[in-house]
Amino acid sequence: MLIDKRILRLKYQNGIMLLERIMGSIIYLGNYNKNKNNAIVVYTYGKVGSSTMYYTLKKYMPLNKIYHSHVLTKEKLLERLNNGYDEKSKQQADQKSLKLNYLIDKDKKIRLKIISIVREPISRQISDLFENWETIFGNMMFDDLDIKTVEDKLSNSGSMSYLKKWFDEEFKESTGINIFNLNFDKEKGYSIYRFDDFDLLMMKLENIDDIFIEAIQDFLNIEMKRMRVVNTAHDKKGYAKYKQIKKELRIDREILKRNYSKDYIRHFYTDKQISTFVERWSKDKQ
Repeated sequence: MLIDKRILRLKYQNGIMLLERIMGSIIYLGNYNKNKNNAIVVYTYGKVGSSTMYYTLKKYMPLNKIYHSHVLTKEKLLERLNNGYDEKSKQQADQKSLKLNYLIDKDKKIRLKIISIVREPISRQISDLFENWETIFGNMMFDDLDIKTVEDKLSNSGSMSYLKKWFDEEFKESTGINIFNLNFDKEKGYSIYRFDDFDLLMMKLENIDDIFIEAIQDFLNIEMKRMRVVNTAHDKKGYAKYKQIKKELRIDREILKRNYSKDYIRHFYTDKQISTFVERWSKDKQ
């Protein structure tokens, strides 16, 4: 009798697994058919959660054309590929981006769907320091990095302008669109734009947990349940130091106010969010 119950339980579990696979296949086919003529590219500057976006889309749209790139300008891609790489993964990413360029040029039926993300500058810069550790700090050990060094780097007036630089020099060049001329819904946390040659979904990382599914479903008309979070600081070397820096880093309030008052920051963030950022990183709490 006990054996019979175990057999029945096993059959039930196998049946549930089979049903889940069937339902998953139905979702995948539905998502594919709704976007079979689209090339979807997660196109952002670095350290804004783009890998999570890319792999979530790959999970729910395994049959579709999904790309992930920080560079789409054909001339820049060819230059980077000709100059060689320290990391094979970066070379492979650029090769896929170049392939996307040729695909769009060749097949005029393909509709480009771009997803881009912005992130609060200081959090983004801290992540970038650890992502590009050897380039920035050479052979320095993680434990040797002190708060003052990070403070000095992030207090530099140019350290927080990467957002504007990327949208001006990369995004605008490849799309022809000045992102700062478009109205962005700061309260909702995302906006969708339709152009002759492509569609664009613009999102804020700080709102991503609340808006992700709604925004993606609005943009791609697909079914999905949750994000697949990948490439986080928690999974990488130096996480303990990264966590310490985020906890202890403090910057002069006037430097923060001056940088966060820039038009390119205010374009995406509300006054309330900006005040929260200033308070979060300020030396002199109010």
